[in-house]
Amino acid sequence: EQQGLLHALGKHALRRSAEFGPAELSKTLRALATVGMSDGPFFAAMAEQAVFHSIRFSPREAAAMVSALGSSGHTHTPLFHRLCEKAAGEMRQYSSREVVELLYGFAKVGHAGQGMDD
Repeated sequence: EQQGLLHALGKHALRRSAEFGPAELSKTLRALATVGMSDGPFFAAMAEQAVFHSIRFSPREAAAMVSALGSSGHTHTPLFHRLCEKAAGEMRQYSSREVVELLYGFAKVGHAGQGMDD
């Protein structure tokens, strides 16, 4: 019954995902990963939405996304690559807390973060 509810919620979230901002995308991806749905179609589609919208993420939102996914132990390579590029290009805009969130999230899933060595 619980899996049925989670499946229904995931399906509904996917239908509404174009309306989601960075916070909603981050929380949805973390929730899906936490309940073991990170290999399913909902996670992949939501992660693609996040890749598409990542250009408008603030440093805080990008750091929160990386940290949330990292804490779930799951990565979506295209999304992490895009967020890594974004962080590398905007490094001076990140607060010390956001830098720590990026380090934690990337390290937790073993993402090397190429391009962030400046």
